Amino acid sequence: MDEHNKKAVAELEKYKAAGAHMLVPCMQHIDDVAAGFRLIVTPVSIKPHPKDKDVYPDNGKSYDYDKNDWKDPETASIQIVRIHGQGLEKLAQNANIIWSQPQIETDRTNKGRQVAYITGALRMPDGFSFYRVPDLYGMDLDIEREKSISGYSFNGKFDATKNQWKVDRDVLQKKTHQTKLCISGAKNRVIRKILGLSNAYTVAELSKEFVMVRIIPWLDMNDEYTRRLVIQSNVAQLAIANIFGGQRPADQIEEQHKPAIEYVGDVDPAKCQGDDNIIDAETSNGQTHYAVNSDAPPFTMDQPTTAESLKADFLNSEVPAQCKALDKLAQQKGFDTAAWLGKFKPPQTLDTLKPDLRESLYAHLCGLVEKTKEVVNG
Repeated sequence: MDEHNKKAVAELEKYKAAGAHMLVPCMQHIDDVAAGFRLIVTPVSIKPHPKDKDVYPDNGKSYDYDKNDWKDPETASIQIVRIHGQGLEKLAQNANIIWSQPQIETDRTNKGRQVAYITGALRMPDGFSFYRVPDLYGMDLDIEREKSISGYSFNGKFDATKNQWKVDRDVLQKKTHQTKLCISGAKNRVIRKILGLSNAYTVAELSKEFVMVRIIPWLDMNDEYTRRLVIQSNVAQLAIANIFGGQRPADQIEEQHKPAIEYVGDVDPAKCQGDDNIIDAETSNGQTHYAVNSDAPPFTMDQPTTAESLKADFLNSEVPAQCKALDKLAQQKGFDTAAWLGKFKPPQTLDTLKPDLRESLYAHLCGLVEKTKEVVNG
C-alpha cells in the first residue's frame, strides 16, 4: 500500500474512533486496494434541521410547518428525522455511485400504474469490478387517490364538499410528476441500501459526520510512458469530437435522467402498493412524506447489463468481436463507419485501428441517439 492510501486508512480510523457514521460498503479489507488506485476519504455533513431540506420530520405532529421549526426546540435533539432526497443525493455524489439509465414500465390496461427500475454501482477495492445494487419503486394513482382521501378523512368520514379539491390537487401533482417520482424513489432506495443507511436518525446523531470512501484510478504522471498514453488517449477523443461533434455537458446531464426504455406491459399491482415502498414522495404543499421500509423484499427481476459491464465485455473481447460489435452499434445509430475510416491517412479498417481508437469509437457510438426510439410492447 502506498503512502497516500496508508494516510487514508489512518484518517478513517480517526473518524471511526470519533463515532462518525462510516459508509464504507463492499470493503471488508480496506487495505487491499489494487495498485494504481487510491482511496479518497470524504466526510459529509447532513444538516439535521428540516428547514435546510436535507431531512424531514418522522412525526409531523412535532414540527410546526408554518414557523418552519420544531414545536418544542428544547427537545429538538431527540426528535427523529429521515434523510430527504436532497441529503441522499449529497451522499450519493460524494460516494461516487454510478447509475444505469432508469427503465420505466407502464401498465397496458391501467396507465396510472407505473414502476421504475434502476441499478447503482460502487467500484470494488480491486479497482475494476463493481458492487451493484438494483431496486424499484412503483406508484399506482388509484391507490394514491385512496390514500389522499384517507388523509383528509376525519373519524372515518370524508367531506367531499370541503376536501375533494385537495384530493384532486394531490393526485394531479403525482400524475404530472409520476415518472420523475418513480425514478427518484428507486434511486433513493438504492442509495439507502448500497450505503447501508439507517431508516431514521435522531437530530443528535446527525451532528456527527457521514464518512465514505471512493476508489479512483491514480496515474503516475511522472512516468514518461504513462504520460504519453494519457496524451494519446485524450488526443484521440478530441479528434473524434472535432470530426463528429459531441454533446454539450447540459445535454449529457439531461440524457442521464431520461429512461433508457419505456416498457408497456402488465405491471404487478403489488409493486405499486403501500407506503413501505415509497420514499421522499411529496404532496404539492411539501409537507406529506412517505418513508422507505429497509426490510422491504429485495428486487429480484433480471436486470439488463449495465453500461459499465457492456464496455468491460467490449474491451475484453478479441479484435474480430470488437469489430462486429462496432458494426452493429453503427447500424443502430445510423453512423457511417466507412466514411469515418476513410478520413484517416492512410485509410483504416476497424481491425487495423489502434485499441484506444476502437475504444474511443465505441464510447462515441454509445453516446449517440438511436435512429428510432424503441418502445417494447409486451
